[in-house]
Amino acid sequence: MAERKKSRFPGVFHHVTDDSKEIFYIRYRRPGDRKLHEEKLSGLGWTLARAARERSARIAGKPSNEENRTKSKLRKKEFENRPTLKLLFERYSIDKAEQNGQALKSIRVLRPTFKKHFGHLFDRTTDDLTIADAQDIRKKILEQKGALKTVANVLGLLNSIVTHGVSINLCQPLTFRLPIPKRGEIQNKTTERLSPGQLDQLLKVLDEEPLQIGNFFKMALYSGCRKSEMCKLTWDDCDFDFYKITLKNSKSGRDEEIPMSAPVKDILQSQWEIRNFRTEATAKADVVFFTISGRPWGSSEKMITQHSKRIREKAGLPSNFRMLHGLRHVFGTLHALHGTPLPILSKLLTHKTLSVTERYIEIAREDALASANLTGEIIQKHRSKRQVS
Repeated sequence: MAERKKSRFPGVFHHVTDDSKEIFYIRYRRPGDRKLHEEKLSGLGWTLARAARERSARIAGKPSNEENRTKSKLRKKEFENRPTLKLLFERYSIDKAEQNGQALKSIRVLRPTFKKHFGHLFDRTTDDLTIADAQDIRKKILEQKGALKTVANVLGLLNSIVTHGVSINLCQPLTFRLPIPKRGEIQNKTTERLSPGQLDQLLKVLDEEPLQIGNFFKMALYSGCRKSEMCKLTWDDCDFDFYKITLKNSKSGRDEEIPMSAPVKDILQSQWEIRNFRTEATAKADVVFFTISGRPWGSSEKMITQHSKRIREKAGLPSNFRMLHGLRHVFGTLHALHGTPLPILSKLLTHKTLSVTERYIEIAREDALASANLTGEIIQKHRSKRQVS
């Protein structure tokens, strides 16, 4: 290496390389800083006078190339780690799973929902979001014939992940109120019902199905269990001595117990007799319900959808009947029609509040009207009894 030579400018050095290129260096200390900085000035156009001016600028506070590179790296890192909506969702998923002791069963459903409605906002932070963004999402859902309940669920998801992010000091709260429909705006009382003829036809179709399929769908009708609860039900959860079933980690957020009715007991006994048709992995998991191939039902949402569509069409049910969830609603509605007290029905359906169960009572009111129309006939019969006496 050629020796660096002092120049007539303080703190400016230079030397000439073997290929006749002149290299310049500057050394300096900033006011109040004892650290000696040395910097190589590379590129074309450098002279001793220009190097001296650059040294003066550095002393006055102009950042060095190294400092610029460091700041650039920090900015890049900060940008990558900023609390975007995507990061907030992932953190929400992880934290809720840890809090729950296992992955949230709803995350698998929420993830595609989040991507569908907020994908174009993935890189936004709560500081970047505006009321217009939320209003556009609401407007788009309604334009696509979505219900206000869907708007409430979608914007409610955004509210949940932001609230969680704020609670762990990961982001700032929104500067506006989300346009989430109020409870009074949402008319979500649609509950699937089947006429006696439809129910009879459905049961005939299920009787013709292989036991693995027929029993799975019958369980939804006779127990009112949710699909997720049936998919993970194990034999340890079934108590034949005390005629009860334990639903582990149900939608209510806790373990729930429901009584084992006679029809449900028959379904479970039928499943017990075919348990050897399970695959080794399914048998190890000890799940009660499994597919024809011996695998757990919960492993393929597509398969459940295909069987539901086929059975619905074969039974001649309406195309919008949701089968498994619909059968749960049929269970609730039939109990409401036949006078099962609201608190008991709420217990059977493992609802958190009675207000949810009341939807089934609302649907039953049209049947109550039919009964009310018999008032005249009832009064006349009562009067006839007096005339006879």
